[in-house]
Amino acid sequence: MRSPRSSGEMSIWWSPTPCGTPSSRSPCSKAHRTCMRPESAKLLWDASAAGNAVREFTDGVTKERFFAELLLRSAVERQLEILGEALVRLRRDDPHLADRISDLRKIIGMRNILAHEYGDIDYETVWVVVAKYIEPLIAELDRLLSEADPA
Repeated sequence: MRSPRSSGEMSIWWSPTPCGTPSSRSPCSKAHRTCMRPESAKLLWDASAAGNAVREFTDGVTKERFFAELLLRSAVERQLEILGEALVRLRRDDPHLADRISDLRKIIGMRNILAHEYGDIDYETVWVVVAKYIEPLIAELDRLLSEADPA
């Protein structure tokens, strides 16, 4: 099955009406949940999946190995681009929800450097993101996803 696309394309499991309110800040009828647009949940899921791929690719990898292996660095770069692009779209489509993500501007800034300034990539910074920040970001994205109304 395909996931919903932000262009409005629907899959068979996706309903276009989450719970009657258009904002992720609007309360749902269920206690302790926010009403999240399906498009927003999809973008959070994409970002989380990319973060999980980075974690999987780098599990047990030393800094030296990361710097030595072009294929590994390239795979991590691509997933960080995907993560950042999902959050760019989330910020555009659902700014209230995007504002709840720590360091959103830095994440998007890194995505922009990876996508457009490939000759200027600082792999020390990429490694720090992988080693120190990807795990808390995944947890934050998954926490936000858990708030999505499953209806």
